[in-house]
Amino acid sequence: MKNYLAVDLGATSGRTVLASYDGEKVDMQVWTRFENPQIPMTGHIYWDLSYLYYEIVKALRKTAEAKIGLESIGIDTWGCDFAFFGKQGQLIGQPFCYRDPHTDGAVEEFTHVHMNAEALYHKTGIQFMPFNSLFQLDTMRRTGITALHAAHKVMFIPDALSFLLTGHCVCEYTVASTSQLLNAETGDLDEKLLQFVGLSRKQFGPMVQPGTLIGTLTPQVQQATGMGALPVIAVAGHDTASAVASVPAEDADFAYLSCGTWSLLGVLTDAPILSEEFPPELYQRGRCGWHHTFPQEHLRPLAAGRMPQGMEGRARRCQRTQCPVPAEHLPGAHRPRRCTLCPPRLHDRCHPRILPPC
Repeated sequence: MKNYLAVDLGATSGRTVLASYDGEKVDMQVWTRFENPQIPMTGHIYWDLSYLYYEIVKALRKTAEAKIGLESIGIDTWGCDFAFFGKQGQLIGQPFCYRDPHTDGAVEEFTHVHMNAEALYHKTGIQFMPFNSLFQLDTMRRTGITALHAAHKVMFIPDALSFLLTGHCVCEYTVASTSQLLNAETGDLDEKLLQFVGLSRKQFGPMVQPGTLIGTLTPQVQQATGMGALPVIAVAGHDTASAVASVPAEDADFAYLSCGTWSLLGVLTDAPILSEEFPPELYQRGRCGWHHTFPQEHLRPLAAGRMPQGMEGRARRCQRTQCPVPAEHLPGAHRPRRCTLCPPRLHDRCHPRILPPC
């Protein structure tokens, strides 16, 4: 029997899960549960990273006290947020929460000053949301946040927690893909975007894929937990990527609905789609390949066979006869080859396996 400890942190709560594999099946039990509070303080909203680290240490200590041997531990979290570390490895302040309103208007500011929206989308393939890491960092640069200027290293939340356990800094691919700093074609952080926010590539760890060994528990953590030199693995650090990887499908021809603090409906593709006909309202994220998600506000109208508010114009130009859009909205003289919500190689939302026509 092989045992593994999974740390799964969402935007409101966290848990650790003990998974046991006997060579044929995996048995799982929730090992610990805890809150993940958002801390309102000094006019901002923060995460308590030290507390989350302590909860992981407690879960490891409980495992050691139960005399359960572990093969490894891995951590996934929500996306976009990050922490700053100094030259001696110390945490500089607490990470900003993505819900902090200081990024209001950040998208418009960045696309006006640095790079227009079309060029930015074709570089990153990600939906524009003000809390994406790119816009958070640009806001911190503009407002003179001292932690940014003092940072020796910048790590996304799962990487930061793994660093506290091992002392090794990495940049895991799937969580980096939520940042709008990842170049969708090169698969690495984009130097030009980093320059815009006053950072450089060397301030991030090396890019690693899910399944990479980060390191083992530091002597201090071993002493605090009663564990040995336990390997810490870079799993798919973005929680949605980990959830999609666990879908029990026989092939890649499926859609998924992942429900947590956010509800995400999406499909898998082998590569990001950056063509002009692909709407930037759809959010593309890295996985072991790529996956694409519809924003939460699109789920109910899509499930009802309607187009989400603000996207009706695209539907009215769709020429597919089975598309669930009233015929009077399909004037032939003005319609393109296909609706931009039905891009090639992504999905056919009219397919009966996904959504029956009205």
